[in-house]
Amino acid sequence: MKKINKILALAMPLAMLSSFPVTSAYASDSEHELYLSAEGAEDTETGKIFCLERSMLDDGDYTLKVNIFFRDDVLNAWYVSPKVKCADSNIKLINLVDPKDPLIEFAYAEKDENGELTYGINSTIASGSEKYNTVNFTCMNANIMKRSAMLPYGEFTDSYPLTFFDAVINKDIPTGEYEIYFLREAEDDPDQRVTEVSLMIGGGPEACDVTLTDMKILVGTLGDIDDNGTIDSIDASAILKEYSLTSTQKEPTFSNVQKKFADTDGNGTVDSSDASLVLKYYAYTSTNGKISMPEYIKTLENKNEQSGENSSENSDEDDDPEPNTDIPMAIVTESIPTTTTTVTTTTTTTTTTTTTETTTTTTTTTTEETTTTTTTVTVNPEIYRQAYMKVVDNFVNDDLIEFGYTDDDSKYYAEDLSGDGIPELIITYRRVSGTYATQYYTYNGEEYVLSRELNDGIEVSPSENLIHGTAWEGNEVHYYYSVNKDGSLKLEKQLMYGVADSSYYINGSPVSSNDYYAVQNYYKAFSWKTPEWTEFDDSPYKGSTWQAAYANAVMDFQTGNVPLNCNKYALVYVDDDDIPELWLKNTATDICSLWTYKNGHGYTVHTGEGPRNGFIAGYYPKQNYFATRFFSSVNFYATNVRKINDDGTNTIVSQLLYQDNNYSHNGNTVSESQFNEYMDWVDENFVSPDFVTYSEILQQLK
Repeated sequence: MKKINKILALAMPLAMLSSFPVTSAYASDSEHELYLSAEGAEDTETGKIFCLERSMLDDGDYTLKVNIFFRDDVLNAWYVSPKVKCADSNIKLINLVDPKDPLIEFAYAEKDENGELTYGINSTIASGSEKYNTVNFTCMNANIMKRSAMLPYGEFTDSYPLTFFDAVINKDIPTGEYEIYFLREAEDDPDQRVTEVSLMIGGGPEACDVTLTDMKILVGTLGDIDDNGTIDSIDASAILKEYSLTSTQKEPTFSNVQKKFADTDGNGTVDSSDASLVLKYYAYTSTNGKISMPEYIKTLENKNEQSGENSSENSDEDDDPEPNTDIPMAIVTESIPTTTTTVTTTTTTTTTTTTTETTTTTTTTTTEETTTTTTTVTVNPEIYRQAYMKVVDNFVNDDLIEFGYTDDDSKYYAEDLSGDGIPELIITYRRVSGTYATQYYTYNGEEYVLSRELNDGIEVSPSENLIHGTAWEGNEVHYYYSVNKDGSLKLEKQLMYGVADSSYYINGSPVSSNDYYAVQNYYKAFSWKTPEWTEFDDSPYKGSTWQAAYANAVMDFQTGNVPLNCNKYALVYVDDDDIPELWLKNTATDICSLWTYKNGHGYTVHTGEGPRNGFIAGYYPKQNYFATRFFSSVNFYATNVRKINDDGTNTIVSQLLYQDNNYSHNGNTVSESQFNEYMDWVDENFVSPDFVTYSEILQQLK
């Protein structure tokens, strides 16, 4: 964003200054700089960056006040004329302020002998072009008889801005990176004025090296890495993948926008903590949470601050805190001391009440000075089992649409890993593409919610409250998580062995092999076990549905796990049962795939890889037929009518072929008119559906 403009200014009328060419050089040590800034913008090595989180546009267009500053380290500028432009129509530059109409403090404001602002010898001109989306400002020493450098109003020339203007950002602006910049050369008209600065040295104008530092605006949604309008586990996975690259000194893949809006905790680094926040927010919105991601993070920060204040207050008040008795969180105890009774005896009464959900024990102890009532509520473990089985049930029948699932090798495991008496839930499943994924759930007091994604190879140490995950992504990576009392996870160590070059890393930093194995052996010394998995098919809740099977196909084809990269979808009734078929399509290449659901499984009926290899042309509703067409030149094309078989395959029942002016039907020569009659019948009876987008088809499948 920083560029140096060499401006030649000679002693001649100002109107002629723009006739001199502006050339560019690069010099970081320039004594003169024009730069843009705005409240809330961040400093970077290349200039200011303002990040606009999309929730800031909820109430309409966003107006950003942008300041133009000029730094003159040697105080020898007599003419400063910045021209600023935004090339994108989603950001309008308007309301440029002339600081002398009315008089306000600015970089070259002047005072009279009474210390009041005065018009003085420095003149200003402010203008703009709505057509070209530019704002133009000029400040100069207007004393023609004694031309001299302008003196700053403050301690430095950039103690105050030269001027400022509004950048109005359209509420519907797409996610992306935008720039407000100084004009360095004419862009819209050959006679367009560009940014100019002239110095007064030795009584005459001199050439000037001026650094022009532009400003960028990044627009996005915090946590929505793939910019699909939803913050979910896919975004968390993208963050973790990027973190795995940067922590092993590999080339990052995120754009500037993705990097900024992936940094959910705002610490300047994209890491596992950001992914954890995304998963927490995803769990929150999955339970009908409505506030935006920034607001949600703010509520977490407020809770942490309040928790810290309460801890501080308690530490001040309790000189002799009670020892930690490690009471499980499954037991809630309330003690209410009341100094109202004076007796000389002690009486203890215990009442026990048991229900299907809880066991309540109330003990009342009366002493000479105090009556204390203690109520202990122990939650029946069946409550937790019912709660996590709801997750398993929903996962098998509904949430697979979100996560992508096939019922092969998919299972769940529930055990208390945190030591609080409440089991945690882990679900592992396999996508249609063959890749595995693992979900980790915790109990929030009412239900089990998704906490984070884990690695494929899992082993646990309940006695040490630890989870160990292993990943093979070209390298051998080990993740060691500690399980907190509330069930949340903290990544203690990430060990990576670089297979290609025999390198070793701990938490992203290179280490010696001795250090690496010392840490690994430390964790190996604990007692580990493989989770005792329960297959989904063995649970009381039945497995996959046609909706889930199709959702798998949609996600795998959309993400490229299956290399077709489809982007349009439709549910169509080809055969005569009550379950629709799924038609997937890549609109750029005409690649198509048709799916059906038979006997509890989803099947690929046909995949056509473009016009030259057979694309799906239409279907005959409820008649169990669909048509494919292909061609290789103007002298060869074919139309096949296909039937869906009970096993999910298809059979060609009719073939129309044209080649080198010869016509045939099912291998038999026919006339051109007969051929056209068959073709007309196909065109009249076989229809094409109205396709929908990725997010729309998932909603339909839900």
